[in-house]
Amino acid sequence: MHYYTIRNRADGRSAEILLYGQIGTGPLSEGTGAKQFAQDLKALGNIESLTVRINSPGGSVFEGTAIYSQLRTHKARKTVYVDGIAASIASLIAMAGDKVVMPGNSMMMIHDPSALTVGTSGDMRKMAEALDKIKVAMMEAYREKTKLSTSELSHLMSEETWMTAEEAKQKGFCDEVTAPVQVTACYGKACALQYRNAPQKLHRAAFAETGGTDPRTLFDIEIDRLMCTGLSEGEAVRRVVRENPKAHEQYLSFLKSASAKDPIRWKAYQHYLSTTRNELKRRTVWI
Repeated sequence: MHYYTIRNRADGRSAEILLYGQIGTGPLSEGTGAKQFAQDLKALGNIESLTVRINSPGGSVFEGTAIYSQLRTHKARKTVYVDGIAASIASLIAMAGDKVVMPGNSMMMIHDPSALTVGTSGDMRKMAEALDKIKVAMMEAYREKTKLSTSELSHLMSEETWMTAEEAKQKGFCDEVTAPVQVTACYGKACALQYRNAPQKLHRAAFAETGGTDPRTLFDIEIDRLMCTGLSEGEAVRRVVRENPKAHEQYLSFLKSASAKDPIRWKAYQHYLSTTRNELKRRTVWI
């Protein structure tokens, strides 16, 4: 199953590509998706214009880089529309456009490339070197579009920078901002835990099906997110309580009524309390 759709238009001189969802066919795909993409792109023939619509949280840096290169070198005039979100490697693909258009409610994110590696210390070093080289190549693609300096781009990537459409235009990542459109950003639970600086509206929407406004859910989600950035469980809980003591009190109230039905959750939260008691007891009401 493809993560993209390519279709020729009736006039025979133009085509449209939809990149919706995670880039890549899977962790072990070894670029098979990009290979098929290249074949499908070539099959379009000698077209004059190409519309690329993106709504993606990112995915495989290797497949995304290959797709960017294939689009960038294609002879057709390319217009990229960010229909919802172009994050991570999807933002690089967007740079292949001769013109990049973002509705007012869309977003773009750039960050350092990352990868999972299993093996020896030598394998780890090789992957680190590969990621450094990929970052240099990505910065060149961003620099070609934005005209920003390499040092500024490196900083923006290292900080995992999220941009509204207007911010992306100001920095040169897009050329035109249009009226907002009703498209849901492609951003799921895995992204909410992976990306450390994602806007809260995306973070909460990713968990809406589990009760995005439930203080129990928001408390747990924020702790998980902070732990993914390297904080210990205790440090994560302390930060959440410091920043939102009211939500923590609501959480405690929920536990008081739900502990009989949810003993596992109650036991887990008792662990939270035991690791943070000195920090929390001055700030909250104990039950």
